[in-house]
Amino acid sequence: MIIFLILTLSVSQAIGEVEQNAGCGFGFELLMAKLEAIEDRLIALETRLENASPNTIQTENLQSVQKSERIVEERSNIVPVPEPNSNQPIQQPTEAKVEPARSKYPLGIEPTAEQLALGEDSIYSSCREVPSRVSGIFLIKISDDARPMNLLCDAHANDVGWIVVQNRFNGSESFYRKWSDYEAGFGSLDGEFWLGLERISQLVNNGRRWEIMFLLTNWGGLIQYSRFTKFQFGNADDGYMLKQATSYSGNAGDSISRHAGMKFTTYDRDNDAAPYNCAKKHRGGWWYHQQCVTSNLNGVYGNTFSDQSNSWMTMKPNGWGLKASKIMIREML
Repeated sequence: MIIFLILTLSVSQAIGEVEQNAGCGFGFELLMAKLEAIEDRLIALETRLENASPNTIQTENLQSVQKSERIVEERSNIVPVPEPNSNQPIQQPTEAKVEPARSKYPLGIEPTAEQLALGEDSIYSSCREVPSRVSGIFLIKISDDARPMNLLCDAHANDVGWIVVQNRFNGSESFYRKWSDYEAGFGSLDGEFWLGLERISQLVNNGRRWEIMFLLTNWGGLIQYSRFTKFQFGNADDGYMLKQATSYSGNAGDSISRHAGMKFTTYDRDNDAAPYNCAKKHRGGWWYHQQCVTSNLNGVYGNTFSDQSNSWMTMKPNGWGLKASKIMIREML
């Protein structure tokens, strides 16, 4: 509601400025510049609201509008392009700065030249092959014709060979993301990250059998896990469906099997069976079912009890608003 009032006030102010600056179409250009600036700031604010306090939200909204006002004021000082019959000299536009392109995959996935220079001895075919039996980032080549990639290998309780596909532990990375982010992956291998639906699909659809484990920590320090030795995962053609997660063992309970058979859903691609977009309601990206959640590990990070929280409902005594989670996969021997 606060954002809506601010947007309404800003648009009204923009229209007033248009009336004062009418002529040569420049008033309309000023209005569009103002609206675009406000829209950019509001989209950025939306992804940050999930962890912000009400006081922080109010302050950031005010700062956002003030920044938008400054942007429009700066643009207002640009001399408009004259009509063709005008004798005024045309001011040549300055060349725009080109921002460096963002990596398609999470930071750290692509091998460095130094790594490749070490040769085949530093490249492994799976996390099971890593000889040190410790957790860390290693260069993995999943097939003979595949390009090597860095993966975070986890040696959980001396049970080695796990590939980490999701890692959350401090809330530094927003997981309320669009489809293209979840498909390609985001974050950093040495921080919080999501490996990417495309990458996970490439890994598990190699003709081998795979298992999946969810390693969870609540704010009381309790660490529990859920392991499923029958795990099947789809591809882009079927919406990266979670096809199977059965044969449970562990102590955190089964909060995932009800999501089996569901396609992945994000706020900009609704693939769930609910009459509304579960990703928007629960602020994440997940294999939401008809009632949306039994688990929501990509939900809002924080020590809160909410239907938007990153959660694993069968974890006792408290599986809501988890402090940390790892989702890991591994080839079956």
